[in-house]
Amino acid sequence: MQKKENKVLSTIGEIFIVIVLGAMVLMVFVNAVARYAFTTNFPVFEELSRYLFVWVAFLGAMLAYKEGKHVGIDMLVGRLHGVPKLVIKLVCQLAIFVCLAIIGLGSYHYFALTASDPSPSAGIPFGMISGMAILLTIYMLIISVQDTFSVFKAFKAGEYDISDHEKEKLAEKQLVEERGEE
Repeated sequence: MQKKENKVLSTIGEIFIVIVLGAMVLMVFVNAVARYAFTTNFPVFEELSRYLFVWVAFLGAMLAYKEGKHVGIDMLVGRLHGVPKLVIKLVCQLAIFVCLAIIGLGSYHYFALTASDPSPSAGIPFGMISGMAILLTIYMLIISVQDTFSVFKAFKAGEYDISDHEKEKLAEKQLVEERGEE
């Protein structure tokens, strides 16, 4: 059930991103045409498209983090197994928690300073924009806690008994043997 709920939430997030990107493109296009054809522009569109871009960036980061599509280098971890692999993975999780704490505290302080300030042309409270970083931090914190528990579960289940590098070699060997039998 959890996977189905996650898939639904991811789909909703993706649809929201598509809608927001479409609105951004439309506003920027209308502003460009207005500037070229009528030598005027709509400052509200300019401001809204900039704010929507911030939302899209944060939402995209949240979705990528949840789906594990962020950039990661695992050359060292892939060659380790057993307790060393567990230790490295936990150190990485700790580093993530430290980064999230820094981002979260900074976001909160910035939000507290700017929450009630209206934007220049649209009059939107700037907290609607700066608050997105707080949501990002909370979301990523939840995912990181789940990931930390997954690390312990994988270790307990024996998934770290063999390195990823060795698993790949075994899979290649099996594939060669299967092809040889055919």
